[in-house]
Amino acid sequence: AAMLLAASPDMNLGAPLHLDNCNACHFNTGTGADGVFPELVGNSNVLADEPSGFLQVILNGAAMPSTATRPAR
Repeated sequence: AAMLLAASPDMNLGAPLHLDNCNACHFNTGTGADGVFPELVGNSNVLADEPSGFLQVILNGAAMPSTATRPAR
């Protein structure tokens, strides 16, 4: 989080990509927004040895199922 907040031009490529593409929803801490945007910290999809599931979410997005308590539009 400290590195992302510093926004130094010397950061490795992953950090600026996160700031530009993920930070608005998952925040610089990776905590996400409860019930809206999933937490990236400790997320099994993010930490998996095989990255294809995570890459599919990055490339194609993900959708939560519609439920009675959280109906989709």
